[in-house]
Amino acid sequence: MEHKIINCTVSEEYIIGAGECIGRAGSHDETAILLEFRDIWCGLSKTLFWTNADGTNGTMQILTPDMLQGGAETYRVPVPYGAKTRAGMAKLTIRGVMVEGETETVCAVAEGEFEVMQAEMPEDYREQLDIDATAAEQIMAAVNEIKESISDIADKNEIVEAVLAALPYYDGRVTVV
Repeated sequence: MEHKIINCTVSEEYIIGAGECIGRAGSHDETAILLEFRDIWCGLSKTLFWTNADGTNGTMQILTPDMLQGGAETYRVPVPYGAKTRAGMAKLTIRGVMVEGETETVCAVAEGEFEVMQAEMPEDYREQLDIDATAAEQIMAAVNEIKESISDIADKNEIVEAVLAALPYYDGRVTVV
């Protein structure tokens, strides 16, 4: 779920509100853009094309009814990971088409850029994230202990109570019904 919403209005060839920061390089799933379409955009089929700051890593998104938010021409669009693979200015191009039978006519195009901030990480960061054998053994021991205690319990309420009792901060004041 996104934590940041950027409000933008698409009017004629402009994306008003573009220029905002959509996250740091390498991040994902934290930002969405609320796109409100006006004027010539109403009633058109809309497709979004994202590229990262290098102009690569293209991602296409087709706006669908399940993305509608509030009004009939307002869409909540998650910013794709591909747009944030490099620091700089990611580009969003929106194409609006009228479909009649088998014919598509491009009626509108808008474009804007969004900032992607640098994310400094040491070159050996992947090595730093590896779980050592001791930590892995501890995690597996805890998982196995929980599995053993749950396998003996037939009732769902007992499972919930067992999990709650295993929590270090559980004080017994929650009643499972």
